[in-house]
Amino acid sequence: MHCLVEGGWNAAKAVSFSLPKRSRLGEIPACDPLRRFRSTPLTIDVLAMGKSIRVETDSPLILKHATRAFIRFERTKNGPSQFLWRIVSEPSEESEVCWPPLTAFSDQTIRYINMGRRSFVAIDLLARQAVGILPESFARDETGFSSVFLASMFYLTAPMLGLLPVSAACVAKGNKGLLVFGPPNSGKTTSSYSAKKLGLDFHADQSVFLELDCGAVRAWGDFWPASFRPETIRFLPELSALGRPFSYRDRTFLCLDKEPSISRNAESVVPTACIFLEREDTAPRLIPLSNHDLRMRVRLTTPFKDDAGSTEEREAVFAALSRVPSYRLVYGDPSAAAVFFRSVLNTHHVREDRS
Repeated sequence: MHCLVEGGWNAAKAVSFSLPKRSRLGEIPACDPLRRFRSTPLTIDVLAMGKSIRVETDSPLILKHATRAFIRFERTKNGPSQFLWRIVSEPSEESEVCWPPLTAFSDQTIRYINMGRRSFVAIDLLARQAVGILPESFARDETGFSSVFLASMFYLTAPMLGLLPVSAACVAKGNKGLLVFGPPNSGKTTSSYSAKKLGLDFHADQSVFLELDCGAVRAWGDFWPASFRPETIRFLPELSALGRPFSYRDRTFLCLDKEPSISRNAESVVPTACIFLEREDTAPRLIPLSNHDLRMRVRLTTPFKDDAGSTEEREAVFAALSRVPSYRLVYGDPSAAAVFFRSVLNTHHVREDRS
């Protein structure tokens, strides 16, 4: 698999030593199972979270969905691309799609995610190239394509773009952001969506990408739809009419786009506070955390423990973020949590430092 992306794609070199032999008229060309010679003539340059990525594909549908996935970001591009994604589509007959469990492995420079029997993503970090293959039926599922396939590509690409992913939600008021942490089913998505209904911007419900800007931390929200568990309908009855079903493994989720909550191009925000959700059937309580406790908790939310990015940059992000105010929020009703989010954002300021 390393040879699939090692050193980048060099068509002339590939033809010189391994071009599949074409036989006489009427005979079938030799197989190319890794699709190394598949043409990807359709291209788009996107500026995702301020980073330039070139997407190449052989599928108009993939090009359309990739364009829509990144439409919330500014489209202006300056300079060469920082990473290349090549995505190839395969014929398929399936009418219904359930995205399979993901399996992955990595070494020092290669990242690989397998998605069932016919789909994968491989990343060569040094060459700054990614290769992906998926069936047409999966490409037709726009929600899953964005939430699983493109999200996987971006997660694995992020370290080489200077971005540190953490598992968190993010709501904001102007350029002031609130990072919301918690384990699965702690209510990050539901409470963040409820905060949007109170007038806050809904930037992320699953993943936030952090970077340093002149020594300060800035946070970018994920680009895929917000994903709700079906039982959330009891808090948000409108989901039954507005949500799009999305199947992953043995579960079905209801998805909504976050873009309508941000009228302008998506921008990064400055985290002014962090909240860690603890869901209990009790009256809500906001409990301050120490800076040391915050740093230890945030460190546990990074999805890849052997991250390929710079250790120094990662530690600098943790150190800078540990200086913002942080709290545990014990709560039961997501709408009550949203009120606390708004109150915390109104209380704290961008330059506040509690060291």
